[in-house]
Amino acid sequence: MPEIVYVDEQPSEANQVLRSAVNSGYFTQDQVTAVPPNPTLEETIESILPHGCKALIADYRLSEHMASVQFTGVELVREYQRRFHEFPCFVATSFADEAIRESIDANIVFPKSEFLLASDSSESSDSEVPFFLRVRRKVDEYTSLMELTVSEFNKLAAASAKGELGSEKVERLLRLDDMVERLRGQHLALPSHLKKGQALATFGDLIERAEMLIHRIENQLKGES
Repeated sequence: MPEIVYVDEQPSEANQVLRSAVNSGYFTQDQVTAVPPNPTLEETIESILPHGCKALIADYRLSEHMASVQFTGVELVREYQRRFHEFPCFVATSFADEAIRESIDANIVFPKSEFLLASDSSESSDSEVPFFLRVRRKVDEYTSLMELTVSEFNKLAAASAKGELGSEKVERLLRLDDMVERLRGQHLALPSHLKKGQALATFGDLIERAEMLIHRIENQLKGES
C-alpha cells in the first residue's frame, strides 16, 4: 500500500509531484500514488481510504481545471484531520499566500516550487528541511504513535479479559481506546461515557470487592482509635 496519496485534478501535475517524491530519495515509487478529486469532500475521502496511506498531500486549487469540484485542498486536509487525529496532511500550491489565509495551520502549506525545483533540477530549496523529508518524518512519527498506542492497548485488553486490571488500568484502557479510535477515525468512535459504562460493568465485581475491603479497613481503624 502507498504511504502517500496526492490529490490533484491535473494528471500531469500529479505525476510531477510523485516523481519529485521518488527523486527526493525518501519514498519509493510503490510508496506514492495520485487520486483525482471527486465533486464532493465525502466522495473524495471515500476514494482515498482504500489506499490505507500514512500521509495526504493535496493541491490547493482543486477546481481550477475541474469545475465540478466543490472544495479546496485546505478544506480536504482539514476534514481529513478532523476524522483522523494527528494524521499527516500537507497542501501543495502555487498560491501559498492564498492557501495560508484559508488554512488554520500555516505549517502544512508549501509552495510547489519549493520541492519540485529541489527534486527535478540542480537548484536547491531555501527550506532548511526539504519538503519530502518533512513528510517522511511525519509518516514515521504517525506510524510510531499508532504502533505504540495499539501495542499498549492490546496488552491491557488481554489483561482485562483475564480480570487482571484494577480501576486505574481500566481508566488507562479506556483512554487508549479513545486514542486508537481518534487515530483510526473519529467518526467511528463510541462516546467515552458509553464505553466507560460498559467497561466498568465488566470490572464491576473487582471494583466492588476493592471498595468493600477499603470500607472494612476503615472501620477497623476507627475501632482501634
